Amino acid sequence: GGKRSVAASEGEVFIWAIRDGSNSLRIVHPEWATALAITPNGERSVSGSNDGVIRVWRAENGGLVREMRGHSNFVVGLATTPDGRYLMSGSFDGTVRVWDLGDGSVVRTIDAHPGGVHDGAVSAAPSLFATCGVDGLARVWSPPPGELVADLAGHARARRALAYAPGGRHLLP
Repeated sequence: GGKRSVAASEGEVFIWAIRDGSNSLRIVHPEWATALAITPNGERSVSGSNDGVIRVWRAENGGLVREMRGHSNFVVGLATTPDGRYLMSGSFDGTVRVWDLGDGSVVRTIDAHPGGVHDGAVSAAPSLFATCGVDGLARVWSPPPGELVADLAGHARARRALAYAPGGRHLLP
């Protein structure tokens, strides 16, 4: 348990204890970690990588829980639902996948952004997730299974990042 933060470097994932800033764990990652998330309870760290594989790690000791395969290109965005049950992953392959973190199965694959997804975020309340991509759109999706709620146009170029403001009522694309 406890509050944790996660970061990556070339072939490594680091997990810190937020309370005192200590580097509690270094995981040697088999590929370049290109996206990171941590479950709300702080028990699992999740990494996506350039080989399209998502890896779930025990945050307390760095043990590999499972590998989840399905993307055919870099995983570039990861976000968990507030209850920690689902993980959303975005990839340069243009898809968003909704995963059940309990068993690692794919709940749904969504053709989200032709040309590639760049980022994803989950709101706390109401529980929605958003993606952005090469097509210049930000898209808002319902909680799993992930039905399209809104297309947010307005950018002529690719959107690279997005985030929900605290409380989840505003999206910053």
